[in-house]
Amino acid sequence: MSRVLPLLVQSGRLRRAGDLAGAERLLVQATRLDPRHAGAFHDLGQVLIESGRPSDALPVLARALALRPENAGAHTDRGRALRALGRSPEAEAAFRAAISLDARQPRAWAELGLSLMAQRRDSAAIPALTRAAELNPRDAESRFALARAVDGGVCATAALPHFRRAVELARTPRTLVALGECLLRVSKPREAFEAFDEAAGLEPGSTQVRAARARALEALGKRDEALDILAELAARAEATPGMIAQYALSARGTEHSERAHRRVHEAMSRLPHGSPGLIGLCYALGGFLDDQGDYAGAFEAYRRANTLLPQTFDAGALDARFDDIIGAFPRERFAALPRAEVSDRTPVFIVGMPRSGTTLLERILGGHPRAAGVGELSNLIMLAVSLPARIGVDTTPSRAVPMATPAALTALAAEYVSSIRTLAPEADRVIDKMPHNFMHLGLISLALPGASLIHSRRHPLDTCLSIYTTWLRESHDYAASLPGIACMYRNYHRLMRHWSALLGDRLIDAAYEDIVADTEGSARRIINAIGLEWNDSCLGFHTRSGVVATASVRQVRRPIYSSSIGRWRNYEPFIGELVDGLRDLL
Repeated sequence: MSRVLPLLVQSGRLRRAGDLAGAERLLVQATRLDPRHAGAFHDLGQVLIESGRPSDALPVLARALALRPENAGAHTDRGRALRALGRSPEAEAAFRAAISLDARQPRAWAELGLSLMAQRRDSAAIPALTRAAELNPRDAESRFALARAVDGGVCATAALPHFRRAVELARTPRTLVALGECLLRVSKPREAFEAFDEAAGLEPGSTQVRAARARALEALGKRDEALDILAELAARAEATPGMIAQYALSARGTEHSERAHRRVHEAMSRLPHGSPGLIGLCYALGGFLDDQGDYAGAFEAYRRANTLLPQTFDAGALDARFDDIIGAFPRERFAALPRAEVSDRTPVFIVGMPRSGTTLLERILGGHPRAAGVGELSNLIMLAVSLPARIGVDTTPSRAVPMATPAALTALAAEYVSSIRTLAPEADRVIDKMPHNFMHLGLISLALPGASLIHSRRHPLDTCLSIYTTWLRESHDYAASLPGIACMYRNYHRLMRHWSALLGDRLIDAAYEDIVADTEGSARRIINAIGLEWNDSCLGFHTRSGVVATASVRQVRRPIYSSSIGRWRNYEPFIGELVDGLRDLL
């Protein structure tokens, strides 16, 4: 018997018992006894990875592969080490090499998917993670990774069944919190709270779980309970800047306001200049100073927050994108473009710029017993992006629409309607308030000829100032500067003029200022336009429970108020770039 084999057996026992140092000592001894034993080097590489030493593992695994290059498992483990070191493209190549040697190795497929996700290529990761889940359907980690990839690369609605399956396979705080966050995004707040509650039972001391519960409570309208949780978390010595910012942003206008303001100042004083942790704190500080009437101080706080965000906006690229959309739907040929073969009145789209009143509209319309608001869904956008591949053309999503057949548009529409009906199966009207669906009104009008299209608009300077003073997602890269916001608004304005010329009366106008001035009259007009009878419950939006997962959560829990109209005048001395950029639209 080889003298190495007993060492490998014993090292395996130590490894399973958690004694990685002991296993390492035996494996080093084995490699010295037989420097050509590929298995010993491979096992040693695995132990070094599990010990948190991926850089030490790489040369050991290289030796294992030099001795036995056809070892798919060693290629996979080399990829794991590279991924742990942040060398994702090299890791991807290693995992692909492993799969080329053994395509039935689920771990290689799963690791390939994770390496693609690390490169922010969620859509590309989905096939690999799907294959991993097929090969090992009981593996919770592969299913959880697939859920996250679908969430990032497709939409939350498509990811939800994968998150549910991951929880079935492993009911851990991590999987339950992720499920809850997904449920919040698809307007299932009570289920989300139940998931967070179960996670809290498994890990009572987790600040992440408790903060998640607070988000669910606030979305359900239970703000006082949410603030009690957040106040306690923010008071802890280990409270993160993000935790304090969450507390502060929720505390405005409540008895917690003064205490939260102090917490923000204390947290900011501890952070170095340029720290990303300052972003949320600066937005919160701006809100407190705005409430106090210190608009110069508030603007400086907002300016500082925005300068800390990634400055990636490309005005030329945005102009070109809007040129492409308008060019794809010429007015003289629009009537001849293909249309879906069926019509369904279920979808209601509220479109416009962010911060233009879309959430208020959704809450009013969603109060109708036959309607349901489902928040900001990316479903339609993802379907639009998928259209070129669906019909086999190499062009932009907008240019693909005129090339589609009626059957292709009908299939796409059926997929969208099915996805929203899963969220509100009893509703006759399902309201999707993703503002940037305005960029896809050409596709929507052709694929969903029965859908209602509502254009939410607000004074340009109030809209743009609200964008600048609100922390939006990274996809809103234009929002980090006043010139960027002006560029986006101008493109939005010219595209909506184009859609208005094409769609005429099908585009339902909803001005924020009109809704504030005459809420019932505006609501009656829009309810009638989407084909429903009037119901007084539409006017009780501020007292109704239900998810609000956007930056407007604080506002829509209040009765209609007019203080946001003309708010830009408070900041007029500081927003010259915005005024100049939009002067001809004012």
